[in-house]
Amino acid sequence: MENENYDDKKILEEIFLESLKLADPAEKLEKMKFDIPLGRLFFVAVGKGAGRLAKAFYKAYPEKADGIVVIPENEKCDDLGFEVIKATHPIPSQRGLDASFKLLKEISKLGKDDLLIFCISGGASALLPLPPEGYGLEDEIHLNKVLLGSGLSIKEMNLYRGN
Repeated sequence: MENENYDDKKILEEIFLESLKLADPAEKLEKMKFDIPLGRLFFVAVGKGAGRLAKAFYKAYPEKADGIVVIPENEKCDDLGFEVIKATHPIPSQRGLDASFKLLKEISKLGKDDLLIFCISGGASALLPLPPEGYGLEDEIHLNKVLLGSGLSIKEMNLYRGN
């Protein structure tokens, strides 16, 4: 006997949506419990999902936290008390390089009693460029343009970006 309320497409859609929810880093972050450090807590989120991650962390951690959120220039981030830096994606820029140096400076100030929470989502390599010694920002921009025009998958492009 066939159940008239049985809809394969609807069931598959519900399974898919629940699976996405289970894998959502913002959902996980919002449910995490963080111990208050003896020093300061410094939160960083970088990438296309950084605004959502910052909001989730803000909900999960009721104490004061300093931090920096780096997002693409066309995205928004709620005012949560973190410094928001907008950089370019998918092509790196001077704004992203400046953000990289600012993050390095801030993180270098952290001590043994401080806690760093660093969340990375897609697009971070363009938003926070930091060319290796002997190369400059223009080299990284050129590499990204070549890779984007190559037809490679993002996974394949990341193999080149990481080396």
